[in-house]
Amino acid sequence: GLDCDALARNSLYMGWGIVLLVIQLWSSCFLSKRYSEMLQDKENDDQDRALVNFVWQRRGETWSKLEKFEDVVQRQFEELRMSLIAHAHSASRDAPKTGGSMRELAHSTPPPPQCQSPS
Repeated sequence: GLDCDALARNSLYMGWGIVLLVIQLWSSCFLSKRYSEMLQDKENDDQDRALVNFVWQRRGETWSKLEKFEDVVQRQFEELRMSLIAHAHSASRDAPKTGGSMRELAHSTPPPPQCQSPS
């Protein structure tokens, strides 16, 4: 007949072999999942880094445009100020010498016409 001890020993070895294979399968799945997460994290880090670089580049471009706009506004302001000073000097030269001050002259000039809304 059958050798029951050999059959029991063989079944025990098969059981331990299956347990070992299940452990190897579980560990390979776990390691592949961890590796996949690591690759995904690296890809996300690269995307985040690219997004941060893009935002900083756009910020730099916007800042540059803002500085140019500020320069234009400053130049226009200086031109307007110089024009007003020149106008005030020419008005003081053209003003009658009857002792009127610039303030009196400014108050004596009529205000500019106002736009009227159509009725």
